[in-house]
Parts: sequence; structure tokens; C-alpha cells
Amino acid sequence: MEKIILLVFSLISLASCNDFIVLSSPKSISFKGSNDLPSQAISEVFAASLGYSVYSTEPWTGLYVNNPLETAKTVVSFVVEGADDLNFDNAKSFKVTGDDMFFEQTIHQKVLEHSHLAVDIDLANREEELVVTSIGDVEKSTLSVKLQYLNSKNKGDKDFLDQISYLNGLKDIIANLNTQPAYINVRLSLNSLSKSDSTRTEAIKLLRSTLNKLNDAIQKAYNGNALVTVITVESHQIHSRSKREIVENDEENKYNLATLRSSDYPVIFNIVFWFTIILLFSLIAISLALSNVEDKDSIIYRMTGARGKKDN
Repeated sequence: MEKIILLVFSLISLASCNDFIVLSSPKSISFKGSNDLPSQAISEVFAASLGYSVYSTEPWTGLYVNNPLETAKTVVSFVVEGADDLNFDNAKSFKVTGDDMFFEQTIHQKVLEHSHLAVDIDLANREEELVVTSIGDVEKSTLSVKLQYLNSKNKGDKDFLDQISYLNGLKDIIANLNTQPAYINVRLSLNSLSKSDSTRTEAIKLLRSTLNKLNDAIQKAYNGNALVTVITVESHQIHSRSKREIVENDEENKYNLATLRSSDYPVIFNIVFWFTIILLFSLIAISLALSNVEDKDSIIYRMTGARGKKDN
């Protein structure tokens, strides 16, 4: 019994350690309250922030749209794996419940459906030194901070420092954007760090400082109309998600997205559907009316009778 109780509490603690942190948001939207955010609702929060239509049976009450005519121009999310102790000063934070972390694919698809640009940058699982994106190639930028515990000679620490270098390089790209995406998603990981409290503390401090500077660059590029969030994710959720995902070899559909349709599709569908229904019922009504008409009242009877014919 004691083992079962401990297992239940451990599962609860795993489910409650994810955080949705709002670094900054435009004046048109605000985050209030302290209600837990279901993981499946994260994409809806992003979509509502961008002014897209949202259809949810259980709407989350933490997001308030102050001005629906001036919504956020972009949403930038930093998904950090293995960073349950990451926190920011003066930032609104919400606990995330559930482990359905498919919000990245969902919001990516919604952005494409509105003919907007979505950018996905995976710094945690990169295979090449150069990170290629649709807004430019992200190159590593030299770190200008002195490190005390993080050691670039250690493979795990070096991997983390490379991610920080790429974030600094991304800051330079965002500062000179020609085409502004509506959604930017960046994935990071702290799992490669060496198992040392002092090393992790320094890494968290460096990551926090880098994200704050990147947040300032984003707000400057978008004139304060950007929603910037940090989402901490447990390692087991990332791994379980990768096992459940469908692997696609097609580069044009590597996210396994649905067929892209025009924003006019719902309108055209409703017009064709209801017009067809009206024609069908009209045809049935006319057929029933003609079948019940008496012979002498029928125009067919009058026009084909002897009196209706004209002698030549």
C-alpha cells in the first residue's frame, strides 16, 4: 500500500512540474489568475493570441483578449526539456497539466492554414553545425561571459553551450528580419549537462540571461507586439511523444500536417452544402405538389385539351 501511495504521489509530481511562463506579451492580451493550463490547450492559447478562431469545449480562463482588433503579431515559444527549476523575475507562470505535448504541431498547422509563416528550430537534436531555417541560417555566436563551472571540454556541457551560442545567433537574425513569422518555436535541452549542482545552477543562470536578451530583441523587432513564452517539459514526455509520432520521409510534410486548405474553404463548403439541401427539399416539395393537383386544375390538362389547341 505504501508503495502504491508513493507511486501516485510521484506521478502527480511529474505531471505538475511543467510550467508555462510568459516572458512578455503585447498590451492587447494579458494573462491573469493561477489556473492550471491543460497541455492540449496551449495551441489554443497561441491561436487566440494571434487572433485566430478558437473552438474549445473547455476554454482556459487565464488568457484575456483586451483588444481583439490588435492581437499579437507573432508568438515565440521556447520549449526547454529538463528545466523544471527554470524561473524568471516578474514573469507570469502557470502550471501545465497533462503530458499531451503536441501543441507545436497543432499551432504550426493553424499558422499555415492562415497563410502565415511558421518557423521550427530544434537546437536540442541538431545533426549539423549550421542550423538552416526559413528566416536564415542560424550560426553560433561567441559567448562573452566567463564560465566558472561549465566546461566546454565536457561533451554534455559543450552541447548546452552550443545551444546558447545558437540562441545568440538567432538574436542577430531576429533583429534584422525581412519577413516576420507568425510563430517561432525553439526547442532546447538541459539533459546533457554534467550532474553537478553548481554546473546546473550556472547553466540555468546563463539560459535565463540569454532568453531575457532574446526576448528584448524580439519585442524590439515586433514593436512590442509579440508573445514570448517559455515552456518547461519533462524528459519522459519528449521521449513518449517521439515514440508516438509518425515518421515521415517526405521533407515537404515532415510534420505530418493535414492538407493545406484556403481560409475560404469553410464559407464555400457551407454555401454549397446548404444550397444543395435547399434544392433537394424544393424538388421534393414541387414533386409532391404536382402529384396532388386535380386534373381539371392542372395546366398540363388545360394546354393539351381540345380547347387549348388552335386550328390552322
